[in-house]
Amino acid sequence: MATRFELVVAGSGERDLRAAGEEALEEIARAERLISPFRNDSQIAHLHRHGREWVALDPEVIGLLTLCQGLRDATNGFFDPTLGRGRFEVEGGRARLVDADTRLDLGAIGKGWAIDRAVETLRENGVSCALLHGGTSTVAAIGCPPDAEAWRISVGSEGVALLRDGTALSVSAPHGRSSEVSHVIDPRCGEPTADRDLVAVVAPSAAHADAWSTALLVDGDPPAHLSSMIVEGDRTRSHDPDGVFVSE
Repeated sequence: MATRFELVVAGSGERDLRAAGEEALEEIARAERLISPFRNDSQIAHLHRHGREWVALDPEVIGLLTLCQGLRDATNGFFDPTLGRGRFEVEGGRARLVDADTRLDLGAIGKGWAIDRAVETLRENGVSCALLHGGTSTVAAIGCPPDAEAWRISVGSEGVALLRDGTALSVSAPHGRSSEVSHVIDPRCGEPTADRDLVAVVAPSAAHADAWSTALLVDGDPPAHLSSMIVEGDRTRSHDPDGVFVSE
């Protein structure tokens, strides 16, 4: 994932909160060890080595790949971990690449998935107030701040997203801090996408928010149940059934 993760926790028992926070960050590191295509010992690297053969994978990774299949269908292919260059199949506790040269890139969902794992860890440790982010672009909320009803997260110059307990925000833009070329690939043509300037999505999980913000940056319309904001030039479109996006 090659990004920085940070969290803030609130409540009583500083030592217990610190221990829970450290365990959550270790869970993120464990998630990366499972799915990074750049580690020879990762589950994804193992899948790549076996090409079209069926291989048994960790149940969590099977769950993630199944989620990817569902999101690929739900987004009409605008989210695609193969970047439009092949297919993969999941059956029970195993998976395979349909085409031997297919490679999976989980960069558009891996960060959110890791954050979701960390949120589960915090909740299991009794944490009821926390905010986590990965690379400042994907954020998940537990509870609310001690002095407010929601976490206020800036979305560039477009306004603020109000995150409440059990929600996550992901913001995607075509240009990174160190590049003028879009890092998001359009699966339909294999070229960098550039039509939309920014997409923000609020969803019940960081993985869903992460994948949908990437998909909508490529093209398509948001589903009715998700709050989203799409910026194209001087035009901003909001689909906000839960009223999470507000002006500063």
